[in-house]
Amino acid sequence: MTIVQLDKLTLYGAESQKGTVIDRLQDLGCVHLVDLGKVSEELATSDVASDTRNALQLLQGCPEQRKQVRRKDNFDRLRIVSEVLALRRESEALRDERETLRKAVRELAPWGNFRLPGNRQIGDVTFWFYVVPLRDRERVASTGYVWREISRDHRDAYIVVLSPEEPENVPGQACVLDPRPLATLQTLLAQVEEDLEELHHQMVGLTRWCDLLSDELDDADNLAARDQAARQTLNGPSVFALQGWVPRHAGDRIRQFAREHLLALTIEPAGPDDAPPTLLENPESFAGSEALVTFYKTPDYRSWDPSLFAYGSFAVFFAMIMSDAGYGLVLAGLTAYLWRRMGRTQRGRRGRTVLATVVVATIAYGVMCGSYFGVAPAGGSPLGRLAFLDATSQALMMPLTIVIGVIHLSLANVAMAWSRRGQLDALGPVGWVVVMVGATLLGIGAMENFTEPLAERLTETGSWLLLGGLVFVFLFSSQRPLFSLSIKNHVLRLFDGVSGLTGLSGLFGDVLSYLRLFALGLSSARLSATFNQLGASAWNEAGFGVIVAIIIVFLGHTLNLMLGIMSGVVHGLRLNCIEFFKWGLPEEGYLFKAFAKKARQS
Repeated sequence: MTIVQLDKLTLYGAESQKGTVIDRLQDLGCVHLVDLGKVSEELATSDVASDTRNALQLLQGCPEQRKQVRRKDNFDRLRIVSEVLALRRESEALRDERETLRKAVRELAPWGNFRLPGNRQIGDVTFWFYVVPLRDRERVASTGYVWREISRDHRDAYIVVLSPEEPENVPGQACVLDPRPLATLQTLLAQVEEDLEELHHQMVGLTRWCDLLSDELDDADNLAARDQAARQTLNGPSVFALQGWVPRHAGDRIRQFAREHLLALTIEPAGPDDAPPTLLENPESFAGSEALVTFYKTPDYRSWDPSLFAYGSFAVFFAMIMSDAGYGLVLAGLTAYLWRRMGRTQRGRRGRTVLATVVVATIAYGVMCGSYFGVAPAGGSPLGRLAFLDATSQALMMPLTIVIGVIHLSLANVAMAWSRRGQLDALGPVGWVVVMVGATLLGIGAMENFTEPLAERLTETGSWLLLGGLVFVFLFSSQRPLFSLSIKNHVLRLFDGVSGLTGLSGLFGDVLSYLRLFALGLSSARLSATFNQLGASAWNEAGFGVIVAIIIVFLGHTLNLMLGIMSGVVHGLRLNCIEFFKWGLPEEGYLFKAFAKKARQS
């Protein structure tokens, strides 16, 4: 649960060995490259990998698939990718042409099969075409133009008007027809359909290379990364320079690499003006928690790693929202079903560990609440004796979720203070912790569950802590020197202190956000009970009552489970990523991306 210490390295070598050095450095796979060539993101992306991936997606999307070829004797990835993309371009052009022809045929069909004269003119007379609503047909005769009705349907009449100039006062909508005869358009449309079918068969024929193309994807991505790295170097007439960040524990490997390739090398720690990437390092059993953090925000290099905090709190929040051991058992079954499949990749193995933790927490919390698909066990039973929480009790759950919020945000501020240790502004987060503890004691003292002397002591202690915490926040919210002879400095510190105190309302709202744990857990429990009651009512009905009851209970609990999963994921992550990170992780960094070759999955 740490952020790995990085060093800045710079390699210098002869221009002639640049390709070899980059290729071997990619094999080494421990350097995050810095762009010295100022290559834009668009230019840095190679077309090789993206074209291969696009071609594979097109082939895999074909409804018909040929038997896969395993031998590579006749396999030419670049040729196949080129053919697939060319077929796509031709197909898209033909589909556009087909739509144009279909539209022209639809528009021309009511007028019949004829060939227009050039420029729609015979001598001085021009053909004008109108679609006239039937109710306005008689008005055409009153215009005085020479006209004729060609056809009609249930709504419109299709009328040709002969006039040297564009007619005026003709009702209806003028239209411009395709100059080609209807029979010609229909012939062209049939030909386009045949051409599209032929291209489809050619694409289906290329689907036999899907597996081999999939195997080559990693090679294409590696080549793209290598090309990008080559453009990120600083090049001189006969030498090149390459810069990047490397984990401190990999320094010996880099030095050995430089010696083997006769390269000049400098390694130095990150300076105060440097902005290194962030490389998180967690035990493999907890490494899946990194995804809970980095999908939303990457910690700054000089901050701290909240992965383990997010790992534990997400499982707890999800369990409180589900509030049912029966649902936890269903999730356990799904996890067991997917376990081997998820174990095929490193990401899957990490993800299933997180999933297993969430399932265990859901079952454990559901047992403590005594809820099994909305049914409570008998009080004297073994399961009944394990239940000591009432997830539907407002008097219990609202204070409990508030305390959980105080603990969670206090941990965030403690971590923030630790990351700023040695600085005066580290005491600002400590002040917020004291404020939350004081406010909590005030709230507890106001409850009617305590004797008057104890309530008074809690209230007095809470008041002093709240006041002292606010003083700390006021004094230590600024990064400016505390002891200075500059009046301007002290005025600015005063302003920073007042600005810091404005966070009190935000803190109050963030703590109250944890009430969603009670609200969502309550709604899940109420829905479970409601579906059970509906099922029980249907069970007692004659006829198909039993079948209806089973359907109601099954569909109801399935819906409630799906809603619980969505709520647990969304709000479990929200409380970590919004509230927790706001107080514990204000600075954002960017991820360490090693320049390495992709390992093929077996």
